[in-house]
Amino acid sequence: MRHLTSKITVGFLMVLVISTSAAAINRGEALSEIISALSLPLWNGKSFSDVPKDHPSSRYVESAFSMGILFPSDRFYPDIEISKAEAIAFSFRAMGWQHEAQLVASLGHITGELPPYLEPYVNLAGETEPKMPSNLLRSPSETLKEDDLKELTDWLKDRIVSGLRWDMTLNSPCYTLYLHREGVGRPPKGWAIALSESATEEKAKAMLKKLNKLNLPSYIERTDCAFSVRIGPYNNYAQAWLLAKGVPREFGKTSILPIGGGGRTLFWCMIKALPSKTYITTAPSIGARKLSLSEIGEHSKSTAAVNAGFFWKNRPVGTIVIDDVPVSPTYKDRSAIGWDQDMVYFGDGSYRLSAECENNGLPISAINQPTSEGKIGFYTPHFGQFATSIKGNGTEFLLQGSKTVKVRKSTGSNHFMKPEENILYLRTSGLGPLSDAAEIKLQTIWSDEAMVGTKQVIQAGPMILGLEGPFSSEWFSDSIINKRHPRTLAGWDGDRLCWIVIDGRSSWHSDGATLSEAAFIARQAGLLKAINMDGGGSSQMWWKGITVNRPSEGRERPLPYAVTFR
Repeated sequence: MRHLTSKITVGFLMVLVISTSAAAINRGEALSEIISALSLPLWNGKSFSDVPKDHPSSRYVESAFSMGILFPSDRFYPDIEISKAEAIAFSFRAMGWQHEAQLVASLGHITGELPPYLEPYVNLAGETEPKMPSNLLRSPSETLKEDDLKELTDWLKDRIVSGLRWDMTLNSPCYTLYLHREGVGRPPKGWAIALSESATEEKAKAMLKKLNKLNLPSYIERTDCAFSVRIGPYNNYAQAWLLAKGVPREFGKTSILPIGGGGRTLFWCMIKALPSKTYITTAPSIGARKLSLSEIGEHSKSTAAVNAGFFWKNRPVGTIVIDDVPVSPTYKDRSAIGWDQDMVYFGDGSYRLSAECENNGLPISAINQPTSEGKIGFYTPHFGQFATSIKGNGTEFLLQGSKTVKVRKSTGSNHFMKPEENILYLRTSGLGPLSDAAEIKLQTIWSDEAMVGTKQVIQAGPMILGLEGPFSSEWFSDSIINKRHPRTLAGWDGDRLCWIVIDGRSSWHSDGATLSEAAFIARQAGLLKAINMDGGGSSQMWWKGITVNRPSEGRERPLPYAVTFR
C-alpha cells in the first residue's frame, strides 16, 4: 500500500551544480525573488530556520518555513549556488503544487537522471499549460544564472494573472484515471494540528479536557459526520509541525491542516469505468465495521476505489442495493444512482420491501435494523454475518435466494448467516402466513420506475446535472449546497460510469466547490448526468495503491462501504 504522504524535499545540501560563473545565483537569492514574484506575505515573528537574522535572505527563508514551502526539518544553506532544477522545485512549492509533484513521482515517468526530490517538479514544469520557459527546462542540473532567474520570475508573475493548468490521464484496460489541477495557491491564515475524529461530542470533549491539562490550546471542529479535535491554530507551519511532534501518542496520529486563506485553486480527479466492473463493497464483508478506503480497495483486490454515499457511525444513510439485494433502508425521497451490467440510471431512490408468500404480500419494516413487535425485519450479511440487530422473541427464516433452508427461534440463536444467505425475522410468537412457507420471495417496490431492475443502487443527492425539472435541495442545508466543500460526484457520460472527487478546504491546494460549481466541473468533464455523493473529509479516490487526491482532514476517514472497480 502506498500513500502520497511522503514529502519531496528540496532543502537538502546536495545541490546539482555543473557550471559556475560570476552571474550564478545562490539559494537565498533565488528563494527571495520567487517569494517576491508571487507576492507572498513575509513572516515577522519567531525564527525557526538555521539562517542568521542578519543574512540578506533571512526574512524570506523564515517566510518559506512559516508557509510550509520549506520543510521544518531541512537546513537551508542560503549561500550555496542553486541549480535550475531546485529553483523550479522552489517555484512550484511556492505555488502550492507539492501534491501534483508527488503524483508525478508516483504515477509519472521518472528516469532517475535527477535526484528524486527534484525530478518530479522538473517533469511537472514541462507538463503544465503554459510550460515553464524552455531555457529553464533544458539542462536542469546546470547552475541558475541571473538571466534564468529573470525569466523564471516573469513567468511566475504571469501565473498570478493568467493562471496555470495541469492534466494527466492514465489508462487501464477497463478504467481511465484523469487528474486535473488549476490555479496558483495562496498561503492559509493559519495551521491546526488535527487529532483523531470522534463519533460523539462527549468523546471529543473528554479529549479536549485532557489537552487543556497539558496546556495545549485546542477546540472541537464539527466535521461532516464526526467531531474533530484540533490543537491551535498557529500562524506558522513550522511551529505547528514542531508542536505536533510532541503530542502524546494516546491522542493518535496527527496531521497539520491549513485554516482559512484566499485565492481560487482547484484539484479534481476522475475515474471512468464500465458499469460491469463497478461494485459496492462493504467493510464488514471484509472483516471490520469500518475500514479506510485503501484497506477496502486492497482487501477486495480492486484496481481502484472511491467513497460513496452518506453514512452515520457504522451504517449507510439511505438506500443501498448490492447485487439486487436491498441492504439499507430508504432516507426520504433523495435521488439515487443505480446500474446494471450495461447501463446507469438516476431517479428517486426510495422503495418499499415486502415478503411474498402464497399470494400474500407482507410489508418489511426494517432492513439490517431492529424491528418492533409484530413486524418483519430483513437482514443480510453485508454489514456482518451475525445479525446483531435482531432483538426480542420471534422466528428467523434462513433464506438462500427465495428458498427457506432453516427455521429457528431467535432466542438462543446467534443470528448467523452465510455470505449467500439472508434472514427474514418475524418478531412475534406466532408464525401467521409464514408457518409453512417453503419459499419466500422478496419484492422491491420502487417509487420511481427508472430504478426498477437496477442491480446496484446508492441513494445520496441532490441531483446536480441532467435534471428533468427544477433543482431540488432534497432536504440538504444551504451550507451543503452553496458553500465550497470537498465533493464526490457520480455520473454518466453516455458510455461509462464516472466518479469525480474534488478536493477542498485548502487555499494552497484546492478550495472545493459549491454544488453549482461541481455541476460545471462535471459538465466540463463530459458528463451528461451527475449526482452529489458524500463529501467533506470522506471524499477520497484510491488508484492502484495510491490515494490520488488529498483528503481534507489530512488522513483517510474509515468508511462502512465504498465503490470498488475490479
